[in-house]
Amino acid sequence: MSIIQEKDKRFLLFVERLVKKGLMGVVLFLLDEIQKLEDRISGTLKGEDGHTPTEKELVALIEPLIPEPIKGKDGRDGVNGKDGINGIDGENGKNGERGMDGKDGVDGSPDSPQQIREKLESLKGDDRLDKSAIKGLEEEIEKLRQIRTSRTGALGGVLSVGVRVETPEGTIDGVNTIFTAYKFPKYVVGDGITYFENQGYTYSAKTLTMTIPPSNYLRSFY
Repeated sequence: MSIIQEKDKRFLLFVERLVKKGLMGVVLFLLDEIQKLEDRISGTLKGEDGHTPTEKELVALIEPLIPEPIKGKDGRDGVNGKDGINGIDGENGKNGERGMDGKDGVDGSPDSPQQIREKLESLKGDDRLDKSAIKGLEEEIEKLRQIRTSRTGALGGVLSVGVRVETPEGTIDGVNTIFTAYKFPKYVVGDGITYFENQGYTYSAKTLTMTIPPSNYLRSFY
C-alpha cells in the first residue's frame, strides 16, 4: 500500500468521525481545501516545464491538510458485583445412646473331660451321680432292657427289634480311645453313656475313635 493510499484511508476515517459528530461545516471546509489543492496539483501537472510531480512531492502538499486522528477517551471501569449470601449451617446430629453392657459369662471348668470322668468314678455311696442327672440315660437303659428281653441269641446276635449290637475290638482301660467296629454304628454306649457320631465318637474305615476313653465297657449299635 502506498503512502498516499494510507493517508487517504486516515483522512476518510477522520471525515467519517466528523460526520458522526455533526461537524458538516468542518467537512465542507476540508473538501473545499482539497479542491483547491487538486487545482494546484492540476496546474502543476500542466506546467510549462512538463515536470510530473513525484509521489513524495504530492505527499508534501497533502499531508499538512490531514489532521492527526482524535484519541478517544478511556471508558469507565464496570461496577463490581455483590457477593452472594452465605447459606445457613445445618444442625449437628445427636449422639447415639450407649447400649447396656452385657453380663459376664460363667467361668468354665478348668478340668479336662478325663479329669471329670475320674472324679465321677471316685464318688462312693450316695455321693455317686444319679442316672437322672444324665440327659437321655434312662431312655437308653430302657432300650437296652427291651433289647435284652427280645434278643434271640447271645450278645451280638440278631434282635427282633431290628437292632444289632457289636462289641468293638480294643483295650478298655480308661486310656485307649481307638477301637475296631466292623459295622457302621447308629450310636455307641460307653460306660452307660450314649454317644452319637461326631458327638462323642467318630467312625471311618472300621475305626471307632472315642472322645472319652471307656473304662468298663463299650457297645456299638448298628
